[in-house]
Amino acid sequence: MQYITISREYGCEGRAVGLEVARLLGVTLYDRDIIRETAKVSGVDYEYLEKEAERLTRSESIIRSITPMLYEEKDTLFDMQRDIILSFAKKGPCVFLGRCADEILFEKGYDAFNVFLSGSEYVRMQSVAKKIGKEPGDAAYKELRKVDAQRKAYYTRFSGRKWGDYGNYDLMLRIDGLTPEETAKLIVDAYRLKIKD
Repeated sequence: MQYITISREYGCEGRAVGLEVARLLGVTLYDRDIIRETAKVSGVDYEYLEKEAERLTRSESIIRSITPMLYEEKDTLFDMQRDIILSFAKKGPCVFLGRCADEILFEKGYDAFNVFLSGSEYVRMQSVAKKIGKEPGDAAYKELRKVDAQRKAYYTRFSGRKWGDYGNYDLMLRIDGLTPEETAKLIVDAYRLKIKD
């Protein structure tokens, strides 16, 4: 088990957690690198990919099932990202953040330690408010709900599994009251226990 994947609800500071997990284990975190490589291969603008590539609205998901040809671009981008994730995995132990890496690795027979981060809406809203430069309130709450819905639809569409379902993960962790460093340490401790078995 050389890989850790981290899926997360919006506002759980997944990137900070992932960077710390990678630091503690002395491995690489792949997050935006996947987007950069996809932009290179596809010729699609990096900023567009960063904003849209992991997002799929519920209505897009429904329309896609009725008229799949309209959504070939996102399918093609996902196929490219899958190939890039697998090429990174071949380089050795690492941490992946989001992008259905858990399912992609599983499909190819790679054994990974899969983590899902969640938190109360109140705690996550504080993080989202900082990220979007607004006070905690309606705008942050709407952004949190929107991104969570997009991530859920994306994960369901491309993995065929339920986002946040405990059966998909080795560890589910609620981040309330924890710093990203404390969260990362818990993940690494659980991972090390798992690989001892």
